[in-house]
Amino acid sequence: MLQFAALFASIALSAQPTDPAAAPSTPPAPAAPTPPAAALPTDIVAARAAFKTKLSESAPKGDGSEPDRPGSLFTLTTYKSSAGDLAAYLTPDPKDGQKHPAIIVCTGGFGGIGDDSWMVERFTGHFRKAGMVVMCPSWRGQQKNPGVFEGFYGELDDALAAVEHVRALPYVDPARVYITGHSTGGTISLLVAEATDKVRASFPLGPCFDMAAVTHDGKFYGDPAPFDAGNPLEVRLRSPIEFIAGLKAPTFSFEGRLSPNDELSTEANRRAKKADKAFTAFSIREADHFNIVDPINALIAAKIAADTGPTCSIVINDGEVQKAFAARRLPFTPRENADTKASIVSFTLPAVNQIVEQMKAKDKDPKKTFIRVGIDAYFNQYVRFEDEPVNGDLTFAFKSFTVVIDPLSNRLMRGTLIGYDKDGGFSYRNPNEN
Repeated sequence: MLQFAALFASIALSAQPTDPAAAPSTPPAPAAPTPPAAALPTDIVAARAAFKTKLSESAPKGDGSEPDRPGSLFTLTTYKSSAGDLAAYLTPDPKDGQKHPAIIVCTGGFGGIGDDSWMVERFTGHFRKAGMVVMCPSWRGQQKNPGVFEGFYGELDDALAAVEHVRALPYVDPARVYITGHSTGGTISLLVAEATDKVRASFPLGPCFDMAAVTHDGKFYGDPAPFDAGNPLEVRLRSPIEFIAGLKAPTFSFEGRLSPNDELSTEANRRAKKADKAFTAFSIREADHFNIVDPINALIAAKIAADTGPTCSIVINDGEVQKAFAARRLPFTPRENADTKASIVSFTLPAVNQIVEQMKAKDKDPKKTFIRVGIDAYFNQYVRFEDEPVNGDLTFAFKSFTVVIDPLSNRLMRGTLIGYDKDGGFSYRNPNEN
């Protein structure tokens, strides 16, 4: 989620797109070809059975805190996983003698469960009002739970245990158990559909298809990786895109077109179609990673309520997805930063000085180094060094360095003022924050 800090007094620097660089007089030696990655089994369970993940000794543990006590709508309970007893929120038994459909709602982020799991209507309200039993599980290594954070590895085992827990409840119809989730929760709900046919359908919102997008320089979502991030197989075995062809349950994935996560939707659809799997990834026009939750959950709840036959009969088409979003959200329009009046990013003087100092410390040649500004798949804004731009990047020449930015990040960060504080690092004043 975008985070913004107070800035020093700003000094906006004007910039213009650079001219194409002149070709070097001596062509560089061709790079050695990269060997293709070894094929994985399409079945995620089989692929992981042949591999043992290597977790870091510093893999984070929970902080020991107790999840917030919910009100009357939910009870705080536990379910058993291979890691031990894990906390969850669960709607109580309706005590009407009926077996009800149920949905597991996987919360986003990595902090466990709290009042945003059960108080915020857009996450669970549509499902509760449609008469469903709702479970919001937490995962190993969160709060007071046993185990450590594994980065979508052991957490899949926890989610599968949550499915079994819900299916065994006497007031739940085991043939009508669904799963959904947003962001990291969307990723887990997609992995579950690839691992088991015991969910009737999966509805991931904003999943990360490829963990390579959030794994950089030993970091995972910006923090030290809990696994060996230098091992490509560790990353691939956590990536849902690798196992779309082994999908075991009908799946409908949703993401806003303004989100970096949306980039692999087309590839996911291609792989699913080739394997003849019941999967569709919807790219929602003028939507971002966050504002899809309420309108799409309303659509999902209505579809589940009508899915009463012996097997899943849910059909969702692109037109109704776009209509559902448009009916509840205004289109996104980038706004100009009132301080900078800039249509691109700009920098405070401390930020400029810090970038120049880092280039010197890293022995980087300013003429051969590019400063990449952008937003990652989890909507963290960043500044980092790169040796060359990527095809399609926008390039801007500043006085002391050259900035590259991908078109989507440019749209979401238009008018952003980047500052620097020695205590807090780079900060971003973005007029498009929502």
